[in-house]
Amino acid sequence: MNTIQVTVTDFSILGKALDEAIMAGSNEVQGLTFTFSSSKLATLQEQAMKLAIQDADTKAKAIASSLGVRIIGPISVSPSYAFQPIYEKMSTAVQETPIQPGTLQLSVTVQVAYEFA
Repeated sequence: MNTIQVTVTDFSILGKALDEAIMAGSNEVQGLTFTFSSSKLATLQEQAMKLAIQDADTKAKAIASSLGVRIIGPISVSPSYAFQPIYEKMSTAVQETPIQPGTLQLSVTVQVAYEFA
């Protein structure tokens, strides 16, 4: 068995590319993986991390204000990342192998422990 990996950035040709591979003799397709390029993923993770930390800071300030204490600063920060495809409804009229359109959603969760005084 031979295995190849193909990277396609123009999704409008993805169905046709699969059809061409099959017509050229491929007899098994193991699946499709949708992801971000390394540079795009790094940029999106950085942006999402900044927003998540700003959100955590806003919530910590609200908690401190409600308790009548002040924030000394963060004790620890633990980020985690996830992204997943979100599929849209497919059209039924297709001329080639259908690829369901959608988007990738990147999620960042930040767990921040603050010290209060």
